Amino acid sequence: MPSSNDQTAGFLDHLEELRSRLIKCILAIAVTFIAGYFIAPPVQVALIKPLATTHEKRLERTAPPSLTLELSEDGTVVARDLPDELLEHRPENVTVLLQLPGGGDPVRIAGAEPSAPVLFLRVLDPFMLRLKVALVIGVALALPVILYQAWAFVAPGLLASERQFVLPLIASGTLLFPAGALFAYFLFGYAFEFLAHFAVENTAIQVDSRSYLAFTLTMMVGVGAVFELPLAIVMATRTGLVRTDWLAQHRKYIFVALLLLSALITPADPFSMVAMILPLVLLFEGGLFASRILEKRRRDAEGSESSAEESP
Repeated sequence: MPSSNDQTAGFLDHLEELRSRLIKCILAIAVTFIAGYFIAPPVQVALIKPLATTHEKRLERTAPPSLTLELSEDGTVVARDLPDELLEHRPENVTVLLQLPGGGDPVRIAGAEPSAPVLFLRVLDPFMLRLKVALVIGVALALPVILYQAWAFVAPGLLASERQFVLPLIASGTLLFPAGALFAYFLFGYAFEFLAHFAVENTAIQVDSRSYLAFTLTMMVGVGAVFELPLAIVMATRTGLVRTDWLAQHRKYIFVALLLLSALITPADPFSMVAMILPLVLLFEGGLFASRILEKRRRDAEGSESSAEESP
């Protein structure tokens, strides 16, 4: 029977190894953070695009009528494409554009300029948001290293047959996170368009850049983490925290939990919630299927070892 000193030493060894693995993960994130800083600008533009598209569509529906005047080279001004709304009645607000000779975009000479959908309200916001986006990109790029370090920490307790699945697990985990983030990004357009219909007249869609990017990044990271569900199920069954037959027996309760989870991590619209629950169910079933295969392989390997020990 091992003494308490041996148990303490073993526990400290595990802590030391965990510390070493965490340091390697932090170093990997630090390196990828630098790369993420230079990738961040187009990512920020892409993050704002769903809201900007919704903003433009709302402006098209609520914008005042527009009158375009064309200035010829001899100095005469003529109205072009006179809207029917101006002929039928006199609206309070009218946007007047002047088309200069030689082509090009018309110049606005009357009417309010269209507002931007995202505003920077603090001086340091552009820089701080660049760092936040770079950090998220860095974590995503460092995900293979993070998953490998997590596997290396639990590898000593696995069988040789189970260690063969390290590359598929790391590859699947690396792909599932960005897949979940992109899926969340796909939902933004539908969610913002749905929520914009609740805005009343004489209002514009404008949000603080800090709150908007915090919302989009949190949702993308959250959905990306949730998409790691198959990997979490495999690791939980391998470490003995839960059995596959228990997961199968309580499937209906797990589906209800997944439904609640989809309602928490998605915007408040029915389409996003329904669209989120479907991949979650498929991911759960995929993780359960993979766990059953690994569990069967483990039983077969243990049975082979027992037979080998009993044979003379």
